[in-house]
Amino acid sequence: MNEDQCCNSEPQLTECRAEQPMPVSENRNRANRINIEQLDLGYIVTVGCQKFAIESSDKLVDALSKYLKDPSKVEKEWYDGKFLK
Repeated sequence: MNEDQCCNSEPQLTECRAEQPMPVSENRNRANRINIEQLDLGYIVTVGCQKFAIESSDKLVDALSKYLKDPSKVEKEWYDGKFLK
């Protein structure tokens, strides 16, 4: 198609399809914000409405990795008092 044909031709109607909704993972974390506050001797982490202290960056990275990989499992462990034990 040359430039004259492109600019002077009638617009072509194309078939519209309804957009498919994005799938939502059932294992998606429910906290819209994770806040990490560094202290002299560790960190205070706020996830949603829950707060906890962690002594080292290694433990912090480990805990956040577990949460991001499987939020439902970590939340259950948290409410059962087993997370970070």
